[in-house]
Amino acid sequence: MQLSIHQKKRIKHAVIFAAL
Repeated sequence: MQLSIHQKKRIKHAVIFAAL
């Protein structure tokens, strides 16, 4: 499963947002 850089950014932001 290969994610685009844009998708990785969105996932990373979602993880950070969820961690707040």
